[in-house]
Amino acid sequence: MSPSGRIRATWDAKAGTRVEDVKRHKVLWSILDSHRSLLVADDGKHLVERYDGLNLLPTDFSDDLVLLTFCAKEKSFAM
Repeated sequence: MSPSGRIRATWDAKAGTRVEDVKRHKVLWSILDSHRSLLVADDGKHLVERYDGLNLLPTDFSDDLVLLTFCAKEKSFAM
């Protein structure tokens, strides 16, 4: 849910991630990836997918472990 509560991001293992306008009950955009920890902006155009391990990192992690992925209308940038 966005800070204002106007926009929400939901995910489903089959449908992927959807960004929705809560009041209009309308899907604004979607991506095929599924993540359980999402942060969505009030503008409905930006989404951050957090690492699925949440606050637990593997002890043998490598430097290419992605903790955050920033998405903007189907464009994503991993960090």
